[in-house]
Amino acid sequence: MIQNVKCSIRPGKDMRFFKLKMKREGEICRDFITNSGGMEIGAIVLRHTGGCPFLSRKRILGIAQAVLGKRTGGNDRAPGKIYRAEYELGREPWSTWKAGDNPRSLRKTDNAHWSDPVLRRVATHPVIGEIAARLMNADKIALWHDQLLYKPGRADRRHTANVGWHQDYVYWQCCAEPSLVTAWVAFTDVDLSNGCMQVVPGSHKWGLVKVNDFFEQNLEKQQEQMELPDGQAFRPVPLVMKAGQVSFHHALTIHGSGPNTTDSPRRSMAVHLMTGDTRYRSGTPAEGHMNVKLLNGRDGDLFEGEPFPVLYPPSVR
Repeated sequence: MIQNVKCSIRPGKDMRFFKLKMKREGEICRDFITNSGGMEIGAIVLRHTGGCPFLSRKRILGIAQAVLGKRTGGNDRAPGKIYRAEYELGREPWSTWKAGDNPRSLRKTDNAHWSDPVLRRVATHPVIGEIAARLMNADKIALWHDQLLYKPGRADRRHTANVGWHQDYVYWQCCAEPSLVTAWVAFTDVDLSNGCMQVVPGSHKWGLVKVNDFFEQNLEKQQEQMELPDGQAFRPVPLVMKAGQVSFHHALTIHGSGPNTTDSPRRSMAVHLMTGDTRYRSGTPAEGHMNVKLLNGRDGDLFEGEPFPVLYPPSVR
């Protein structure tokens, strides 16, 4: 089972900052942190009555419609401003789906926080940073990059928009250590019917597994071909979430998602984060990653500076 973390969050005088309390925090963190004893999970879901820890459910649904579009099954009826190439901050994302691309495919927009102020607030919010710091036992958390995700509805056998089983770190081996964690923010309610994320608990302890392909559509075939460590079993668990709830998974946690068979799109944002001691390792299969280009550094350099905003501690922002 994926552990549910109850937390109480109270707005401070400045609505940008919140106080966070996580019940059973020590137990949760011991289970999550890599390279420590007692690891069991590798992924958690934050749930509380208020929905999103920094935006109301109404606000988060408003973001989804404004940025990603209103109702759509296969084709957009009212595409959002990101897909209309309307960038309020005047900067285009690193990469994005554009009008004319396959409307039935998964839409993945990298570094959407460059383009939209509300998305930037989500991707760099100190509450997310503080939670990540506690989970990773880190003094500093910075943004690695974000991904705006849109999974069209009405999937069929030809158009699934699945996300194949993968570990994020296989694409991030330009980092010397897997010192990264992802906060996955649901912009709409998600369950198995619309292709919610599924994770394999404990897989963050297996190292890199021969399974990784984000773009593979045949998840069953992938599972058959997996080479798992001796004594381990592949038992994925769905992360069922309400709009505004946030899940966290480690960079080595195996995860993926199936088809969206509903009439409405599944919308979310993956906020990929790193600890402050994350360093560049040259000559890896991830040498072509955008952050290697943005860093423009040498082997052993810290990933830091303007391309990597600091979320925690807030005083460093």
